[in-house]
Amino acid sequence: MDEETKVIARQAHANQTVYFRSLHEARLLDARAVVQTSLLINGAAATAILAFLSSMSQGAPARHIPKAFIWSLGLFGAGVFCAACMAVMAYMTNHRYAEAIGAKKPTWEHPFVAETADSIRHDVHARVAHGFGYAFAALTLAFFLAGIIVAAVGFTKLH
Repeated sequence: MDEETKVIARQAHANQTVYFRSLHEARLLDARAVVQTSLLINGAAATAILAFLSSMSQGAPARHIPKAFIWSLGLFGAGVFCAACMAVMAYMTNHRYAEAIGAKKPTWEHPFVAETADSIRHDVHARVAHGFGYAFAALTLAFFLAGIIVAAVGFTKLH
């Protein structure tokens, strides 16, 4: 192999590392924002329902509280749980993708890195965790929307 190809290969190896680090950092920031937002909207909704129920019961005779409010709290709680699971999946996804990149073998032929059995295994695990992360994200949003709808039903049943 000539010296010029070795220089190009070394630069390709360095570029892959820089690209991976910047992509990884961006993914982490995006994942953190999604998880925080999911936790915030579900947690805030549950807190708002609890505050409403608390204010409803103060200084007034005991009222019948529609079960829809209890169900909405459960739905918002399930949304918080799914958001926490989504955070775990985001961590596992990033960890496995990083391991997949780290397990690739530098070579002297284009594209200057080669898959290994470990890199393929880590990539498969990352893709599975990534899929579960999307599923938990969808469930988080679904539980939030269901909680809002059920709470709205509860408000219609107040006397």
